Amino acid sequence: MSPSYTQKRRKDGSIYRIAYYRCIKTMHLNNAVCTIKHLNVDQVEQLVIILWTSARMPIGST
Repeated sequence: MSPSYTQKRRKDGSIYRIAYYRCIKTMHLNNAVCTIKHLNVDQVEQLVIILWTSARMPIGST
């Protein structure tokens, strides 16, 4: 997976970016080579934080 983004235009004319992780194979080959073509950055990072905080052990515990 590689970080990427797309730009969208709002009705007022301003532009905003949507970030996502994209399967590298879909960039060089075709979309059929990856079962998961892209993932939303916000959702992936939120899941990483949840998993990381749940895996942390309190100080002094063994």
